[in-house]
Amino acid sequence: MARNRDDFTEKTKRILGYRAGSRCSNPQCRVPTHGPSNEGPDKINNIGNAAHITAAASGPGGRRYNKALKPYERRSVTNGIWLCASCATLIDNDEKTYTVALLNEWKKKAEDQAKREQGKKLPGEHDGVNTLTAALTGQSGRFLPDLMPNASKASSNYLESLDPRFIIETSFYKGITHHTIHPKEPVDVKFKIKSDFSKEFVSKYNALIERGENLVIDSSAVELRGSPLLEKLTEDINGTFEFHSFLKKDAVIRTWLVSPDEKTKLNFYDLHGRAVAGTKSMTATSRALGGLLSMSISFSVDNFLNPIGGEFSFSLNCKGWDKKPLDCLPYFDGIYKLYRKIHEGWILNFSLEIEGMHLLSAHSNDIAEGQPFLYEFERLDFIYDVREIARNRGHTMYYDPLFEYDFVLYSRVKEIYKVLSKGSFCASVKGINLRSLSCKLTVFEDRSNIEYLRGGNLIAFWFDQTENEPIELFGQKINLPPFSYGLTKVMPKILVNNPDTIISGDKVKVEFIPVDDCQYTIEKLSDVRRIIHGSGTG
Repeated sequence: MARNRDDFTEKTKRILGYRAGSRCSNPQCRVPTHGPSNEGPDKINNIGNAAHITAAASGPGGRRYNKALKPYERRSVTNGIWLCASCATLIDNDEKTYTVALLNEWKKKAEDQAKREQGKKLPGEHDGVNTLTAALTGQSGRFLPDLMPNASKASSNYLESLDPRFIIETSFYKGITHHTIHPKEPVDVKFKIKSDFSKEFVSKYNALIERGENLVIDSSAVELRGSPLLEKLTEDINGTFEFHSFLKKDAVIRTWLVSPDEKTKLNFYDLHGRAVAGTKSMTATSRALGGLLSMSISFSVDNFLNPIGGEFSFSLNCKGWDKKPLDCLPYFDGIYKLYRKIHEGWILNFSLEIEGMHLLSAHSNDIAEGQPFLYEFERLDFIYDVREIARNRGHTMYYDPLFEYDFVLYSRVKEIYKVLSKGSFCASVKGINLRSLSCKLTVFEDRSNIEYLRGGNLIAFWFDQTENEPIELFGQKINLPPFSYGLTKVMPKILVNNPDTIISGDKVKVEFIPVDDCQYTIEKLSDVRRIIHGSGTG
């Protein structure tokens, strides 16, 4: 037998919907609940629900049931709230979150808002944009090149009105609003770091004082008192506080190379940047070539900020090359030349100037031995070889920073580059760890080729490609011309149990074993004088 429910009457449902303005009473929702239906001109579509604040009946699913209420109280307007179907389901699935007090608060706010909006035009689809446009420019419906600067200025004006002792610079970059605060006069402010952040702050504060490093800490870690502006920022804005050293100066790092015999000097780039100092050290960081090349000099200082020893480093940022043709990579030739010279033993020299004053000069003897340099040089060397291969084959190759290569591919590209640019490649078999090659030979009618191989003579061995070989570089394929591969000194070994049984026309497998001083060569096929014909397999 079904239990009795104190359901709302149709009249009560209509009253609840009208009093909420035919919109969901959830302040985070407020969707309209009535609209036309396509079923006919006299049909409506209603997604609203007259929900009970305290349940209409006890038992399972009876959320927020109050047994003290009389039946007429449960089905009265005072016990109802108008919601959309989704929010009605939401409150009946969680009575811990959606309490009687909260639902009554929703209801009151919804009815108050409906009363305020009654007889007034509701915002249209473009009203928000038009209102902002008019507020910022005095006009509407036009292109707004000054929109963000005006918005930033309006934000700065508001913040400055909180405390006229400050000048505020507001900017918006990559989705983040930045406020830079400049005091016009000394301002007494009480600055307190919450206990949970004290260890982090002390460490970063020491780095700021001793080395001039920026102190960045979450705004929730800070309590400021003494300025309405600073109090507002710490209370209402989720972000970070940054404290910068005032000991910042314009810096230039000048670079040049000296040849191993110290007879030749080659000037390179001037890198412009900033130097920042603390009580124990100074760091100058500069960039050049559109941000491609970065250099940093860090050194300890005495009480008069004089350098007393330090470190030097430089690095590449190749993101600007992404998807660009290898023929058109900005600054590639110059930066490759710099790395190539250092790799060949040239000494990198540098000097540091701060605001036009020479501070120090030094050189780095061991930079070419560091793993970061070797990795970057190998990458540049690989790009250079691929570019030259692509040029030789009439192919446009595009740079992909995500493309990965190993030592085998790096060596293979180096071989191909040398063959295409110089006509051949030659290396000791020990250097390439080649142990043997084999192929099948067709026995001559007089068996002379087999008898020659059986004689224990060292021979030169060549095998030719018959088809173009493709190679994939930076995710793109290039067709290579056929090459001839050779070994200058090998000992042949016929892989047959009894060579005397071999007859004319047989296909015989022969292994060629390189001796110690054998050279491995690759040449353009058209330039090769073939000694033994066959189809080779490595």
